[in-house]
Amino acid sequence: MKIVFTDLDGTLLNNDWVLSVQNRKSLIKLGQKKIIRVVVTGRSLYSAQKVLPPDFPIDYLIFSTGAGIMEYKTKEIVYMKNISEDAVRICSENLVGLKINFMLHREIPVSHYFSYFQGNHPPDDFHHRLHLYGEFAEPFDFMLHTKHEATQFLSILSPAEFDKAYRELDTKLDSLSIIKTTSPLLKTSIWLEIYASGVSKGHAADYLANRLNFQPEDSMAIGNDFNDREMLDWSRNSFIVANAPQILKDLYIPVSSNINDGFSEAVRIWLDWND
Repeated sequence: MKIVFTDLDGTLLNNDWVLSVQNRKSLIKLGQKKIIRVVVTGRSLYSAQKVLPPDFPIDYLIFSTGAGIMEYKTKEIVYMKNISEDAVRICSENLVGLKINFMLHREIPVSHYFSYFQGNHPPDDFHHRLHLYGEFAEPFDFMLHTKHEATQFLSILSPAEFDKAYRELDTKLDSLSIIKTTSPLLKTSIWLEIYASGVSKGHAADYLANRLNFQPEDSMAIGNDFNDREMLDWSRNSFIVANAPQILKDLYIPVSSNINDGFSEAVRIWLDWND
């Protein structure tokens, strides 16, 4: 018995967010071999379901970078971890005080609704995301939007701004999980994502594996970006696609890019398949 964890954007899907014929065949064959298939994404549940049809050939969906897990066929959410109301207030105070832009996403399962604070000179990517999801957004109001739990804070920063913001927030928010990822939209900025303590793709993979009685050596993991690192470090069989940053390609087993079926190549290597 084995289990596969794969990142979605930039790994399993091509650059048009489409599953290739070969990768679909690989997922179907894995299912036929009774190997558990898990998509692990930074997307919210709503956003993931925009690109994954109800009959997508997987068994579980880990969404919001590990804040939630859904059994895919039944659509039952089997795990969720939101930021507490107190932590939402403290984090909001710090981000507003530092004038760092953010989008505060509601609790699971309605995490596609969010409020936003523009801060100092938000990059184009910030405005682009607002344009994409404007129907779910409203300006941040401290008294209103800190009275409930939340899935995450998302700050969109230039590469030059990221390190400073991370250092400042890491010391002030040591009870929360701060994760770095390259923007999947314009790819010119860095996303600083803040979740409840312990939330990560690696923690979610470990939780699900334990629930299903798997060990890290029974697993394969594949990704393309910084927010995949804990998952890749957890698994004993970890692959990185060719379109990943070089620093990551030096750490894990390299395979072809997401547009050249790197996922299928990794599966063939792991399971010693010849087709």
